[in-house]
Amino acid sequence: QRHGGVRLTGGGFVGAYDAIPSIVAAYGMRCLRIAYTGGLLRLRRSSDNAESDFGYTGEGNLDTAAIVTWLGAASGYVTTWYDQSGNGYNAAQTTAAAQPLYVASGQNGKPVIRWQGTNDVLTAGDVLDLGSSNMSHVSVAKIGGNSQSIFSKYTSTEAAAGRWGLYRFDAEGGLEALYTNNVGSVRTTGAYSSTAVNLFSVVLERSAGAQKLYLNGAEHGTSSFVAESTNYNTAHAFNIGLHSPGLWLVGDIAEIVIANTAWSNPQRQAVEAAANNYWAIY
Repeated sequence: QRHGGVRLTGGGFVGAYDAIPSIVAAYGMRCLRIAYTGGLLRLRRSSDNAESDFGYTGEGNLDTAAIVTWLGAASGYVTTWYDQSGNGYNAAQTTAAAQPLYVASGQNGKPVIRWQGTNDVLTAGDVLDLGSSNMSHVSVAKIGGNSQSIFSKYTSTEAAAGRWGLYRFDAEGGLEALYTNNVGSVRTTGAYSSTAVNLFSVVLERSAGAQKLYLNGAEHGTSSFVAESTNYNTAHAFNIGLHSPGLWLVGDIAEIVIANTAWSNPQRQAVEAAANNYWAIY
């Protein structure tokens, strides 16, 4: 097993996304790739504000037993969610009041991170160039209300102009996936539950001029892709749990995987199966 990012002996597993190409960022409450050798997350203990890294067991699961021992009766708040891609896009929050909550049993009896809708956000660097790449991503998450997102990208001066890859439970009761701000977006009004964890996936293929949104393994909408303005090509912070300034997520996130390629249908289906097999979503 492993704890605190140090590999120990015993156990073995196959990473859920080992065969998935071109992953540029990966965040999970389990080990997602066998090549990853770091911790999964860093927690702050509410009782004394001490911090500690936690890794995974020999089966690839988050070492929840170590977390229970370390926390005792205290609550745990996430200060860093480590990027397992090897690219160093760790998502962090140094302000205690803005750190999301660690929840020991959130989906299928497994731990999740909970955003409580006030000011919780984890922020990383510029995960993906908006101006040149195809893109695919999958998220295991619950979005609890209107204008809320699993993740977004923006700068303070451009406000929400750099949003991409977000999913929104909007006033019409549907979902939206954006490549940039209202450019190449998919808006749907199909059945969607804001009280359950769902599996969201998106594939953007520039050569085909299309972006497709999938919900729990089924196609949920397609949009034509339109070339974005040049300002979207600049660096933007990657914000987990924030739609745009002042709009915070109320919900849980268990996994986010982002690639700079357009997954084929078999590749996307393999990603969705890897997530659903573990989290039992549908």
